[in-house]
Amino acid sequence: MSSKNQPNTMTKMRVLFADDELPAREKLSHQLSLMEH
Repeated sequence: MSSKNQPNTMTKMRVLFADDELPAREKLSHQLSLMEH
């Protein structure tokens, strides 16, 4: 039972982090492109 619940929780966390990381990733890629130039 717990093994079935764990992946579900991980998926939920991944979705939350994915939504949270979008702006941060854009900022990071922007900074990287700035450093390259």
